[in-house]
Amino acid sequence: MLMTHRFDSIACVCVGRVRMAAYFCTFYNKDKTLGRDKGHLYLTNASACFLHLGTVRADVKVIIPFADVTKLEKASVGFRGRTSIDFHTAAKVYSFAGFEDVDTAFASIHKLWSWFCSGESTASLAATKTSANPYIHQ
Repeated sequence: MLMTHRFDSIACVCVGRVRMAAYFCTFYNKDKTLGRDKGHLYLTNASACFLHLGTVRADVKVIIPFADVTKLEKASVGFRGRTSIDFHTAAKVYSFAGFEDVDTAFASIHKLWSWFCSGESTASLAATKTSANPYIHQ
């Protein structure tokens, strides 16, 4: 419940949308060499919202509307070549790594993005959010 509270109160841009999943991960800098911030990547029916609650540095909020995403791919980041999930937009590439299971996270994110791009109703998407669904995880 604490994670939901943080999502609702701090990442208020995403409030009112259906929260489908949340993953702990690291947001990487633009040249993909250093993990910038550890936090949670929340997936809604219309966007990906990364949230890092800063203790030493400021809070970090990154909102990536699925409408702006042109490409979604797995790539490599950092000196150890960790597998990342990259969101490509016309203006920028957003890289996230350090998922407990990057393949499952990628499948979930790709499924949500594909649903958004296909124009299917969010009601049908929300109906698939069950523990039996291999693509949607809390």
